[in-house]
Amino acid sequence: MTALSPPPDYQPFYCEENAWRLAARLAAAGGAPQLVFISNPLQQVVLFAQRAANAHGYVVWDYHVVVRADGWIHDLDCTAGSPLPLAAWIAASFPHVGQAPPQYDPLFRVVPWAVAQGEFTSDRRHMRAADGAWLQPPPPWPPISRPAAPHRLPDFVAMGPGGPGRVVDLATFGSET
Repeated sequence: MTALSPPPDYQPFYCEENAWRLAARLAAAGGAPQLVFISNPLQQVVLFAQRAANAHGYVVWDYHVVVRADGWIHDLDCTAGSPLPLAAWIAASFPHVGQAPPQYDPLFRVVPWAVAQGEFTSDRRHMRAADGAWLQPPPPWPPISRPAAPHRLPDFVAMGPGGPGRVVDLATFGSET
């Protein structure tokens, strides 16, 4: 697959912020987007058709975040295109699910925009090395935060019970519209 030009409002390696900004635009236009956090208990989820893919066509993310709206997936890191119909995005992103041990299978925390807008925050601490240096250059916009609100990214990435939204497996996620 050939790499696509990144959208103008995009920062590599900051998928949660890219998805957040896109969901806000979709909601402002009258849509009902959902933020979808993808990970697993090991925080080692394999995705294909990603800008950061290796020579074998995949990348192992600790987590990834996309937007679902009206049966479409908006994945600004997907080299197969964005937005894509849900089934096409799943086919491009997870072509080999079930071929590795099940603990590597993706799980999806689906969070309605109204919930994410009120509860999600990220101060970007996960993008800093022990010495404080950036692991990847930060976006030019401010982090997703509110005064006195704690850093909540780990609560959204965790795929256990509880937390915002709901966690579903790939089969369930793929069957929803």
